[in-house]
Amino acid sequence: MQQPHGHGHTYGLEITVEGEIDPEKGWVLDFSDLKRLVNERIVKKCDCRNLNSDVDFLGGSIPTAEVLAIRFWDQLAPHVGPARLVELVLHETERNKVVYRGGA
Repeated sequence: MQQPHGHGHTYGLEITVEGEIDPEKGWVLDFSDLKRLVNERIVKKCDCRNLNSDVDFLGGSIPTAEVLAIRFWDQLAPHVGPARLVELVLHETERNKVVYRGGA
C-alpha cells in the first residue's frame, strides 16, 4: 500500500479587523458574520484536505504556515467590509505562529 504524503496540522487562526463603529449596532463587524466568512472561505475548503493538492486557492504553492497566512488573507480581506483586515495570526503549534499584516 502506498503511504500518504505529508502530515496533518491543527491550526489556530486569529483575525483582527478595524474600522468605524456603527453607531446603531455598536460594532465594527458582527463577529457571527466574520465567523461565517472564515468558515466558508477557509475552514470548509481546508479542513481535512490535502493542502498540497485539494485546495483551489493554494494551487502551485508549498503550504507553509507563511504561505497559508498570505493566502488566507487574500481570501478574507476583500470580504470583511465595512471593516478592514489588519492582522492575521496563524498558529501552527502552541509555540509556532505566523503574524501577517498584508502585503507591501
